[in-house]
Amino acid sequence: MLLKTLAASAPCLMRWMTDDAACHIMVQKIIINMNKKIITACMTAAGAAAAAGLPFRIDETFYRIAAPEIKHQTRICVLSDLHSSTFGKNQKHIVERVHRARPDLIVMPGDIIDDKKDSGPAFELVSELGDYPLFYVEGNHERRMTDDVRIRQKQKLKDLGVHVLEDNSVIIETSGIEIAGLHSMHHQPDCTPDRASQLFSSRWFRILLSHRPWYPEFYSKVDCDLIISGHAHGGQWRIPFINQGIYAPQEGLFPKFAQGLIDLGPNSILISRGLNRRKYFIPRLYNNPEICYIDIIKN
Repeated sequence: MLLKTLAASAPCLMRWMTDDAACHIMVQKIIINMNKKIITACMTAAGAAAAAGLPFRIDETFYRIAAPEIKHQTRICVLSDLHSSTFGKNQKHIVERVHRARPDLIVMPGDIIDDKKDSGPAFELVSELGDYPLFYVEGNHERRMTDDVRIRQKQKLKDLGVHVLEDNSVIIETSGIEIAGLHSMHHQPDCTPDRASQLFSSRWFRILLSHRPWYPEFYSKVDCDLIISGHAHGGQWRIPFINQGIYAPQEGLFPKFAQGLIDLGPNSILISRGLNRRKYFIPRLYNNPEICYIDIIKN
């Protein structure tokens, strides 16, 4: 189309070079039309690229950690940041994947319930997964609720068989694992690493559930083997192919602590991208909802 336009206007272009006023006008119109088509093409391409990046499936990510403390290999499923979202009838798109993976236990490091949404979908998911040992800590969205609502929500979770961890721990003797839950802290830690370490009472493999990941120096000083967090949503938008998140709370642009298993030196932190598809009406881009699995194998 562009070549035809240029070919048709060639005679006029020659006259335009000799300062023909009528041809000046015609060439200007051709340039304007070409610019419009280029802009339209660019906008269409940008729209297509954005649409291609919208969440279209649930990613399942598997990790392995070797540990001498455990008694036998244990698979842990991580379900984070549901934010009361729905994934099919009875949350079947999550539940079916979890059943296929056959975890030994499930941990939920916060924001399963959203303070601005109906809590029904969160309890529906918990109910559907009630055959598994479930461990939960609050996230910042649960902490925003009034005290009486929080008390009712946590009691309902307990009634469904969930271990609600509030600065305490549970020992799983059969696996040789101890799981502790730290209260949802704000932008800075509001307790010491020693205080967090005191939540544990055994020398089994120690897991700390704590919602916000952006305390690397704090976590590295806690006497545990693995921290499991969420909160950052993988950076909300990710750069395709390199999977670098764009922005995370507290950490800002191009965050390091937004996803994946990261070595902190004395221990490691696993950060789930979580399940919520959007945040404040801003959809994820190139960043599907995620379920994580950790296989802890005896070293």
